[in-house]
Amino acid sequence: MSPELQTQFAAAVRLGDSQASAAILAASGASRERTLAALQIHASTTSETLTEALRDSFPTVADRLSAGRFAKLAAGFIRRSPPRQAALWFWGDSFPDYLSEQAMPEAVVALARLDRAWHEVFAAAEAPALTAQSLSALPADALTQAVLVSHPAARLLSLPDGAFATWQRAACLPGLADEAPADAAYVLLSRPEGQVHTLSLDGGEYHFLQTLHGGGALLAAFDRAAAVDPAFDLQSALSRSLAAGAFRSITPQKDVR
Repeated sequence: MSPELQTQFAAAVRLGDSQASAAILAASGASRERTLAALQIHASTTSETLTEALRDSFPTVADRLSAGRFAKLAAGFIRRSPPRQAALWFWGDSFPDYLSEQAMPEAVVALARLDRAWHEVFAAAEAPALTAQSLSALPADALTQAVLVSHPAARLLSLPDGAFATWQRAACLPGLADEAPADAAYVLLSRPEGQVHTLSLDGGEYHFLQTLHGGGALLAAFDRAAAVDPAFDLQSALSRSLAAGAFRSITPQKDVR
C-alpha cells in the first residue's frame, strides 16, 4: 500500500468509516476477503487501543460507569475527536465536554474534569515554583500590581456538591497525595515536589486564584476575592497557594507612577 493510501486508511479507521476503509484497501489491490479481514483487525485494534487510552486518562469515570456504557461513549468520542498524533497521553482533553453534551449526570462530568486536571498536572513540564521570598522582595507599590504567572502544573476547578469527595474516594492514581476525603466546591490541583496534591479552597480563595491565573494583577485579584468574601484573608490565601506551587514567576511589573 502506498504511503498516501496508508494515510487515508488510518484516517478512515479512526473515524470508524468502514466503507471508506474497505474502498481504500480494495484500491491497494487486496482481495475482498483479505480486505475485509484486514479492515476488521485494524478497526478492532484501533478501537480497543483508543478506548483503553481513555480509560487510563479517566479512571474514575470508567469506574463509575458500566464497561458497556463507557465503551459506547468512548466510541462516539473517538469518531468525533480522533487523535491527531501518535502519542495518546495528551489526547482526550475535550472528553469532559463531550460527556456534558451527551447529557451525562453533572457528577460524572465533574469526575471527568478532575481526572483530566490530575492527568495534566501529573504530565506538566517541570518548573520551579514562585516563593514567598520573591514576593517579599518587591516594594509595596509594585507588589499590588504584580502579575503572578500560573505554574504549568496547577489547575483550578469549580465543582458540584459531593464531586470532590467522590473523586478522592475513587481515584487510584499514581502520585496522588494520600489525603482524607473531604468535599469542596473549589479545588487547586498542583504538583509540588513531584507529587500531585489537592488543596480545598473557599470562594474567596478560588476567585482570587482565578483572577491571578487569568493574568490579573494582585490588587485586582484581592478586590474580586473581597467582593465574594468580605472576610477574605490575603496573607493566608497567598501563603497557601505559594506553598502549593500555584505560581511559576512574576511578570515584569506595570508602571505604577
